[in-house]
Amino acid sequence: MKRKVCKIDTPKEKLSNDFWQSYEYIIHHKTDPQRGGLGGGQSKEQNAHNRLKSLLQEHKRRQIQLTSEQIAFVKHLLKDIREYKTLPDYDLRTLGVEDSNDLINNIKYLREKFGDNYLQPIIDREQQMDNDVVIAVENIL
Repeated sequence: MKRKVCKIDTPKEKLSNDFWQSYEYIIHHKTDPQRGGLGGGQSKEQNAHNRLKSLLQEHKRRQIQLTSEQIAFVKHLLKDIREYKTLPDYDLRTLGVEDSNDLINNIKYLREKFGDNYLQPIIDREQQMDNDVVIAVENIL
């Protein structure tokens, strides 16, 4: 696929007659659980994010003990989930477990697997990249 770069004054291209029908189909397919979409349930990302936030709250209420290194790593994981989305589905599922002790063990495992600063190269690379916005792509024959 060719990359198309537009200036601010570039006139918009005309959409085909089928564009909005195709767009609605894609949106419906994406949100319909019977078609493999997410439906109304929580995504793996949202579930992992909520559990990590809850874990930090449990630590603040002194219900569980976390080291300062674990807290820092949990904050890296939260930033990754919110902004960079680099975690594979399997790892996201391990962060969505209900039991806090299992979650802490999973965090320890991921910390050993990725390292404390796994997100830094991604952040550094992003700072060197230009921001691009793709509005829509349509193949018209």
